[in-house]
Amino acid sequence: TISQWNDISGKNNHATQGTASAQPIYLPNSANSKPLVGFIADKTLILPAALYTLTMKPSTIFCVSKRTTASGAVENMLSLAIVAAGTNRLVLRFDATEQTTFFNCVAATIVSQANTTTNLNIHNSVRNGTAQSIAVNGSTPVVNYAATNEAGVDAAYIGSRLGSAQFLTGAI
Repeated sequence: TISQWNDISGKNNHATQGTASAQPIYLPNSANSKPLVGFIADKTLILPAALYTLTMKPSTIFCVSKRTTASGAVENMLSLAIVAAGTNRLVLRFDATEQTTFFNCVAATIVSQANTTTNLNIHNSVRNGTAQSIAVNGSTPVVNYAATNEAGVDAAYIGSRLGSAQFLTGAI
């Protein structure tokens, strides 16, 4: 299992999980001889507080993922939340029924083009002020201008989101 996913930028923004039963698994030589982090059931990693200001600045999120199930569930890849308020502020999630990826910011949701359950998918999500966009596998980005910048984010997760049983089943 993985208790810490090291940040290679040199800024020590490591993703961690102290609870052994919630730790994702290491999958060596999984994608073009590269390792992946596997998420099944209720596995999740927690991102450090240094990254919580992501919603207040222009930002880009790249995520390479491969789904290992085609269940009809909505599964979360990344989320930022305000724990005390019980609200999610930014969520990158996959809808297995529609085979699409969503990029949410509060009430503003945009839907990407289709992606697959059998191949690696490259998700590119961008926020800049009230504009947010997402592209999958090099597709033309879908843009929504109804996003809002949110202060007060105090939790960030890989593989899940606050208050939800919608966990990622797959690998990143």
